[in-house]
Amino acid sequence: MGIIATYDGKIFHNPSNKFCIVIVKTADTSVPEQARDKRRYGDHLIRFTAVGYEIQIPSKCPASFCSIGTACAVLSSKKAAF
Repeated sequence: MGIIATYDGKIFHNPSNKFCIVIVKTADTSVPEQARDKRRYGDHLIRFTAVGYEIQIPSKCPASFCSIGTACAVLSSKKAAF
């Protein structure tokens, strides 16, 4: 399952092992209800927390786009969850 999302904020990042917890936003309705942030935002996008290793922060990903669940850009092929 791949979800295209935009980086919205960082909760935690450990540079030594590259573990990250970030908030991302998307219009993709395939994000499970239980994973979604319950708060409503003016842009009507779905926000959720992504947890994983080697998640790139926007300074390394200038377009601020990430692909959750693929080896594409922000998440490596290592395990990630949301």
